[in-house]
Amino acid sequence: MLNEFISADTNVFHVHIPKTGGTSLNATFHHCEWFINGEHSFYEVNFPFYGKRTSDGRKWSDFNENGFTNDMQIIAVIRNPFDWLKSYYLHEGSSFKGLIKHSGWHGCNDFHKFGSFSGFVDSYIDSDFTWHVPPLHKSQLGQLRGISENPSVGSPILIFNEYLDDFIEELSLIKGVNLQKKVRRNVSPKTEILSYTAHQITGLKNKMAAFLALTGYDEFGFYRAPTKSFIINNNEK
Repeated sequence: MLNEFISADTNVFHVHIPKTGGTSLNATFHHCEWFINGEHSFYEVNFPFYGKRTSDGRKWSDFNENGFTNDMQIIAVIRNPFDWLKSYYLHEGSSFKGLIKHSGWHGCNDFHKFGSFSGFVDSYIDSDFTWHVPPLHKSQLGQLRGISENPSVGSPILIFNEYLDDFIEELSLIKGVNLQKKVRRNVSPKTEILSYTAHQITGLKNKMAAFLALTGYDEFGFYRAPTKSFIINNNEK
């Protein structure tokens, strides 16, 4: 099925959506010339920058700056958004060789001064809240926004995190890659310690209705089980 979209000659551009499992994908294929790590880049970058990158004058890059050309196949790993938000909040990172720590992905907890997961979720639900990375406040697919308006760019392949190992095996067969032992990288800490209120679940389902309809996710896992390890996104949600 995947060979309908990717052949042995196709160059693949991986848009790394944070906290979805993309690090494992990069670790598997980093040595392959046909695999381009697009990192945390955005198709459109016309939004204000907040968070830890602003401290040294840096900004997010767009696809082209990371080597994208229109003949490449875009791929991105997605994740159940109810798990994704927990991982986003629990993320702990550092910069300057570990000297400067930050809480939340891209330092969101520090920047917004979130003191609890509940406050984090309420702010994410609030459409008027100025999120530290605005496109990701609109959708987990915020980095892909604008692609559908360019007919010369093919539809992205969205890989279910829950079936990432299956996708890696299928892609490896197409590309003739001899897989070594698969190791999940940058695995998040246990998220069971965090929970949503019924009101928050309703708010998130309303906010993410298009994404949930596209992917089949719900607060329990899947309400519509996938038939393969990926889906084609003809219109980013």
